[in-house]
Amino acid sequence: MTSIINESKEKYLDIYSKTVSTLLCYPRFNYDIYAGRLKELERLKIDKIGISGKTIIGGINVLGKGHRSIVFKVKKKDSILALKVRRIDSSRKNNHDEVFFQKMANSINIGPKLIDYTDNFLLMEYIDGIKIKDYFCDPNFLNKSGTVDQNNKNKNKDYNYLDTRKIILDFKKILREILFQCYMLDSIHLDHGELSYIDNHVIVEKKDKVKIIDFESASVERKTINLSSVIHSLLLFGPISSSIRQIIKLPEKNEIINLVKKYKQKPSRDSFDDIFIIIK
Repeated sequence: MTSIINESKEKYLDIYSKTVSTLLCYPRFNYDIYAGRLKELERLKIDKIGISGKTIIGGINVLGKGHRSIVFKVKKKDSILALKVRRIDSSRKNNHDEVFFQKMANSINIGPKLIDYTDNFLLMEYIDGIKIKDYFCDPNFLNKSGTVDQNNKNKNKDYNYLDTRKIILDFKKILREILFQCYMLDSIHLDHGELSYIDNHVIVEKKDKVKIIDFESASVERKTINLSSVIHSLLLFGPISSSIRQIIKLPEKNEIINLVKKYKQKPSRDSFDDIFIIIK
């Protein structure tokens, strides 16, 4: 029998439920695949699957969906974790490469902590936060003048509505942390591969901690462009950059572009510091 348990206003499904069986075999159910994946879940000692998140699959809320995987919130004993499930139509036969890349990132304290894994599942730390675009661009957080919008300040309790000076300091702190983490990834020659699309791959936690997520497209063979990719999105072009430039005084774009070129020609701590100090 399917059991739905409402804990802390969130719904959790028994791992043997019909709904979970469908999600484990997305996008089409296969009994043999389901039976094998159920054994993997049991080995990981997952108790319940959370039905939560802004992404919807067949009327079911999940944390995220990509071309190769789906991510759920799960419970393992008293711990809330994230479970990444390989789609059955994925071009990849298993998760081994992603496990390797995420362990590399974890070795320098970047990314969600990898807890356990199987061929089809990655069990990792659950990141409770908001996407980077929402952090910098959400209209409920700031109005266009760069001050707190008093009319909207109670609409989203995830944000800390303080004065403009505090907001500027927070923005700078987040920017510096993202740049530093990308430099660290560059320094170990691990290219994330998706940071040109930063919206879906950087999360800001409630205590202003930054997490770069999703290493399934990472590589140690191609040239690393982590830092240059995020600078393009955060400091040069696009909606996030426009929002940031309304709050923080930054150098002219050509100056930043020249600093990035210098870094790409000779990646080093010195050339990184030349970029880092512009967030002052």
